[in-house]
Amino acid sequence: MSFDLSMAINLLVAVLLVITIAYCIILNRKLKAMRNAQDEMQQLIGTFNAAADKARSSVDQLKKTGDEIGLSLEREIDRAKAMRDDLALITDTAEHLASRIEQAVDASRGKAAASPPGPETAAGRKSRGTRRRSESERELLAALRQAR
Repeated sequence: MSFDLSMAINLLVAVLLVITIAYCIILNRKLKAMRNAQDEMQQLIGTFNAAADKARSSVDQLKKTGDEIGLSLEREIDRAKAMRDDLALITDTAEHLASRIEQAVDASRGKAAASPPGPETAAGRKSRGTRRRSESERELLAALRQAR
């Protein structure tokens, strides 16, 4: 019986060793898969870091470009404001001059109408103010009145 018991114990140990070896093989395969996944993960992290660095530099470049464009626009706006002010001054001056010219024309027509009639010549008719305003004069006066 001792032979049978020792044989049974040896057989049990052998079976347990076979099971342990099989489990070790399965565990080894899973560890290899994990190491491969870890290597792939490191490559993926490296790629992600490179993409993040590229994105960061692109954002910095966009910020720099935006600042440059902003400064350029500010300069253009300042120039446009200066031009607007100059044009406003020119327009005011032109309106004032046009008003003075219109008053002078009206005054000269009034004086010409009050003068005694002379011989009927073309020069005499023009000097008396009987001449009508030309089309360009009417357009100029309309534009000046509209600008006011």
